[in-house]
Amino acid sequence: MPSFQVEQLAVELIRAAGVAFAENPEKSRPDRGFDMAVLPSRESDEIALVEVLAGHLNERRLHDSELRLQEATLNRRAQLGVLLYDSRDGRRFPAKRTTPLVLRLALEDLIEQLGYKSFSEVLTEEVTKATERI
Repeated sequence: MPSFQVEQLAVELIRAAGVAFAENPEKSRPDRGFDMAVLPSRESDEIALVEVLAGHLNERRLHDSELRLQEATLNRRAQLGVLLYDSRDGRRFPAKRTTPLVLRLALEDLIEQLGYKSFSEVLTEEVTKATERI
């Protein structure tokens, strides 16, 4: 699936989960850092930035995206950055290290987890896993 279609799928998934979000108006510009800003929970005003990465991926490309997302998260004073990825060849890239303020999550895992959890619950669990890697 082409990258823009994966990004659109992520937008539709987040919309279907009932999450308030706004797409980045500069998302067509390369190295923009994030695709959308979301409010993971209606009970909170904490903003998370979401970047969707798809295609032929490797650990280096994912980590570089995490660093750009971390910078965008800090610059915009968001609480969290979420890197959703979809590898064209189906490979999984579990985070081997923790990039502060950034979570890495396979789009397929998010789809599965949203079947029985809210978006906010998914992020809370992922933050817990990330802190265990520190």
